[in-house]
Amino acid sequence: MDLATFTILAIFCATYFLILSTWIHRTTAAMIGAMVMIVAGHVLDLFEEEDVYDFMRWDVLGLLLGMMIIVVLLNDVGFFRLVAKLSLRIARDRWTLMLQLCLITGFLSMIVDNVTTILIVAPLTIAISGDLGLDPRPVLVAEVLFSNLGGMGTMVGHPPNLIIASYSDYTFNDFLFYLTIPTLVAMFICVVTLRFSLRRWSKGPMTLPKVEDPWAEVTDRRTFAALIFILVLVIALFVVHPYTGISPAVAALFGGALALVFTRSDPYKTLAQVEWPTLLFFAALFVLVDGLVEVGIVEDAAQWILDVSSGNTLMLVYFIFWFSLIVSALIDNIPFTAIMAPLMLHIAVGAEQGALWWALALGVGLGSNVTPIAASSNIVLLGLAERMGTRITWRYWFRFSVPPTLLASVSSMLWLAFLVFYF
Repeated sequence: MDLATFTILAIFCATYFLILSTWIHRTTAAMIGAMVMIVAGHVLDLFEEEDVYDFMRWDVLGLLLGMMIIVVLLNDVGFFRLVAKLSLRIARDRWTLMLQLCLITGFLSMIVDNVTTILIVAPLTIAISGDLGLDPRPVLVAEVLFSNLGGMGTMVGHPPNLIIASYSDYTFNDFLFYLTIPTLVAMFICVVTLRFSLRRWSKGPMTLPKVEDPWAEVTDRRTFAALIFILVLVIALFVVHPYTGISPAVAALFGGALALVFTRSDPYKTLAQVEWPTLLFFAALFVLVDGLVEVGIVEDAAQWILDVSSGNTLMLVYFIFWFSLIVSALIDNIPFTAIMAPLMLHIAVGAEQGALWWALALGVGLGSNVTPIAASSNIVLLGLAERMGTRITWRYWFRFSVPPTLLASVSSMLWLAFLVFYF
């Protein structure tokens, strides 16, 4: 190993250690690492500062920014409070209330990134549980499980999928076609296991409040209708991307700009609510990972994985799946996927490349549910719950996360085998 390779690898490992240690905020750690990586690349004559612009995945950053703007404005107009009140009106008992909230969270996460979904849904859930005298913990854990599973099924719902799409060039429709079935199966398995795990909790008493008019939560119905139309338009542009050539990033930013125009909201106020730390975290990760690519470490790792699989496609697919599931259960899935995606470019060659990318997506998606630190949405949920007086332990989390993940892993392996042999 030469000096350049050793230096870049040391910077990368030190940065990831800081990210995982939580001694400082992960965005701060990633930005420090990225700046050191840029300086080292210049000094070691690996790349110049202007090359860093090529490291950025502007499509990912643009897509996230556009969707965040739309979500902020939907929240301001009362969309999510309306959904919560409608759930209360329809619910008959504890189980139906929780099931509705989980399904709403899961399907919202298919079109909105799951971190944003949890930031909005979790406080509403804690408030509703307090009004009804319920323990919010089972509902909160169930919601984040469904949020991760729902996001796994589309290109825009799960941050790792955005990274996969950026490197693989798969479209919004491809993610729907290849991941919808295993996602729905995993969600069904989650419903069944939760029903069993919460059989006593769901039989407890609950007095439902009388909900007068859920639509009273909407502050401006004309603005509300315009925002819903814009959201549908953006999703439609995602779907027709292969025919129009309009990228998802441009579609999302176009939708965000339209939303700002139609709502006449103050851009300073709206943009202040955007998750800028998340965007900067992604940008810094792209610099760190491309630093590894420049010195050939990623290519060497890919060759090692190919050697381990001995040329057996199905074995390689299962190796990627289980490796992704296990590692992403132990560390945040976003930095893990940022490492794996460029590595996959060297592994996924030939007709079987699709199954390998979907093995990564499914492995990371299911692994996100295993531990409280596996996904950003999980960490956000724990933080929100603690600030609002609810503590969720690892042991309590495992009670709900492990059984559905193991069962869904079996169904996902069957799906991946089907893709290998028939696609």
